[in-house]
Amino acid sequence: MSAVATTATSLSILVPAALLPGEGEDLSFNAFDTTAPAAGQLFKVFQHFAAPRAGEFLLDNGDVQFNGELHEESSLQLIQVSSDEESGEPHINVRPAMSHFDWAGVMQEVSDALLDEHFLGTPEELARVFTEAVREMAGIAALGFAGEAVPLLTLRQHPETQGVGVSFLGIWLADSRTMAEMRSSLPGQSWHDGAAAGQNHYILLDAAEVEGRGLKEALLSAAMLALVFGGASAKADDGVSVGRPTGGKFTSFFQRDTRAGDKLEVKTQKLVQDAPRYYRDVLDREHSDLRIVVNIGAQRAFLVKDGQIAFETPISTGRGPRMTPRGTFKITEKIRKGKISTIYKCPLPGWMRVGEMPIGMHEGELPGYPASHGCIRMPLESAHFIFDRAPVGTTVQIVDSWSPPVAGSTAPLVATAN
Repeated sequence: MSAVATTATSLSILVPAALLPGEGEDLSFNAFDTTAPAAGQLFKVFQHFAAPRAGEFLLDNGDVQFNGELHEESSLQLIQVSSDEESGEPHINVRPAMSHFDWAGVMQEVSDALLDEHFLGTPEELARVFTEAVREMAGIAALGFAGEAVPLLTLRQHPETQGVGVSFLGIWLADSRTMAEMRSSLPGQSWHDGAAAGQNHYILLDAAEVEGRGLKEALLSAAMLALVFGGASAKADDGVSVGRPTGGKFTSFFQRDTRAGDKLEVKTQKLVQDAPRYYRDVLDREHSDLRIVVNIGAQRAFLVKDGQIAFETPISTGRGPRMTPRGTFKITEKIRKGKISTIYKCPLPGWMRVGEMPIGMHEGELPGYPASHGCIRMPLESAHFIFDRAPVGTTVQIVDSWSPPVAGSTAPLVATAN
C-alpha cells in the first residue's frame, strides 16, 4: 500500500470514513480564497467539512468520555484535497486505499497513565497523555503510506467543566515541502496565539522546540509533530447544522461505579470498570430460562434468569481482526482450572467454551476496552461465579448492544447484533 505524498497544492489525508460528506451533499467554500491554493487554504477546506462531523473526546477529572461511536472513527479512508488548476475551486478526491486507527491502543495508554502514581490528574496532563497515544497510533496507521504522519485535531475548552475537548479529524501524510510551507505561516508560539492572530489555533512542534516550552504550550505536541485547529463551528455557511450535535451525550470509557446490587469483591486485579454485582433476590429464585448476555458495546456480561439480571460483570472482548463473534451459542465445555492456551501458553482459569469455537469465557486482564484475541475475559471471581451457576448447555448471546432491564424487574431480552 502506498500513497503519493502531498505537494504545495494537494494534501493527502487519512480521514475517518464517517467524516466524509455524502456524494450528493452540497458544500459551499465561498469563504475561502480560491486564488491562493496554498496548504493553509486547503486545510481550511478540509476542516470545513470534517470538523463539524467529528465526535469529541472530553478529557476531564481523570476521565475520558466520547460522544460518538468509536468504531466509526476507526476506519480511515485516504483522500486528497486539492484545487482545480483552472477554476481554483477546492476538490476532494477519494483514493482506493484505507487503514485502521487503533483506539483500543489509545485507551490502553491512557488507562495505564491514570494508574500511574505520578499522574497529575489535570485536564492538561490528561490531554498530553491522550495526544501522545494518538500520535503513536497515527504512526502505526500510516505505515505503508508516503509522508510524515501528522495527527489532525481540533481543540476547545469546555466552559462548564473546564475540561479539554479533542476531536480527531485524521492523519495528514505530510511531505517536507508542504510541512515547511505550513510552519512558515503559523502565527505564534503557542496554541493560544492563533486565536489572537485571527486564525484557527495551530501548533506544529517538534522535539527540539518542545524542550523550551512549558506544559501548556506543549500540550498537544507530545514532543512530536501535531497540527491542531481551534474548535470549529458545527454549522455550514448557510447556518444549517451539519453532522453530530455539539453537547451530545458523552459516554465514559472509565465508568464510575454507581450501579445497584451487591458488589462481588475482586482481589485479583484493579478494575477501571464498574465492579461485578450480584442480585440476591434473583439468584435465589427458581427459573425456567437461564442465559448469559455478552454486551460488546458496554463491555459487560450478564447472567440472566427469566429476563431478570442475577449477576453482571465487566469484561474485555476481542479487538481488531480478532473480534469476538456475535450470535447465539451454548456453553459446550467447562474446565475450572488447568486449561492452558496452546498458542499463547497462558492459563485460562474458569474456562467456558462458547459453541464449537476456540473462544470461551475465562479469567483475564481487563484494561477497560476490547483487548483479547477473541475470548471474553473477566475477573477470576466473576469467571468462577458464572462457572458455578451456568451448566454446560447454557445459552450465550453475544451482541453489539443490549438495554438491560432495571434490576428486579422483568423484561424481554431485546438485543442488537450487527
